Amino acid sequence: MSEPLEFAVVGCGRVVRELHVPAWNGIEGAHPRAVCDQDLPAAERMQRRLSADEVYRSIEELLAGEPDLDFLVVATPGHTHSGITRRALEAGCHVLCEKPFTYELDEVEELRSLADRHDLIVCPIHNYRFKSNTRDALSRFGAGGDPVRHVDLKWRGLPLEDRHTEWIKREREHRLVLYDFAYHFLDVVQLLLGESPEIEFLDVEATAEYTGSIEAVLRAGDRTAGVDLRLDSPSSFTAMEITGESASASLEYYPDGFRTLPEIDTPLHRGIGDLRRVLAYGLRFAASKPGWALPQNAVGHHRLFEGFLDAVRGNGENPVPLGSVEPLIDLLERLGTAAYEEH
Repeated sequence: MSEPLEFAVVGCGRVVRELHVPAWNGIEGAHPRAVCDQDLPAAERMQRRLSADEVYRSIEELLAGEPDLDFLVVATPGHTHSGITRRALEAGCHVLCEKPFTYELDEVEELRSLADRHDLIVCPIHNYRFKSNTRDALSRFGAGGDPVRHVDLKWRGLPLEDRHTEWIKREREHRLVLYDFAYHFLDVVQLLLGESPEIEFLDVEATAEYTGSIEAVLRAGDRTAGVDLRLDSPSSFTAMEITGESASASLEYYPDGFRTLPEIDTPLHRGIGDLRRVLAYGLRFAASKPGWALPQNAVGHHRLFEGFLDAVRGNGENPVPLGSVEPLIDLLERLGTAAYEEH
């Protein structure tokens, strides 16, 4: 058996704690060499959770102290991702990078060129592509399935003052509605549309502190999407509905579900679908407690991590090649310019 791949995690916040730690469980052939966070107590807690060998407080200290790392996991605040990815590539490390990968399309090309020069793999963590319900939707609709006619996305987020992390409260500065809160959902929308769409309509409500709402109509050929994103809502939820040429479906999250809609969708049909979804979630949740199964929300990360390790070993392709991320970054950059610079 080959030697385990040595890796370090940069950023020890909630995403790593709740998603990465369970996702690495059951994956063989990777050893957490170090963790890194400027919050030393958080880094020490993560060291214990991952059974990592070393703790560092800066990316400079980490790369100097661990010159033989195989790859780096970047899970810091989104506006730092491209800079840390660049440093890791220059140090000879493959990279797994949490969302958002970058804020600008030009940076994607720059980092891809840098990775190619060093013969390294960069894999953005677009874990929603690997969730079972998203896979079901992408196989049922779009390329090879029922042609998509329209996608509706509705997202609601809780007030920023309820958030515990200070940088998240600076929504306008970091464009968080687009580049954090709705990032994965917009990725699924553009995958269903099949290409980066044009923006036909955009309406934005914003204050000096945050963007309250973004409503848009997108078009890619004869396919359209309606996007309705609203922050500062009294309740938090995400709903996505797909209309194809021969069928419609509901794509649901928290807990995850995918339901093909009947010709007449009644409260009874929706109730039965919700019951099945909750039961499946409950069974998996119960099985995850003694370690018999992964928590549902970590499955996408687990599948992506396995694919990434295979690619690093030369046994497979990059599960999220940078070319597949460019349409989303292109869309976000255009929406972001209109929503944050012109409003």
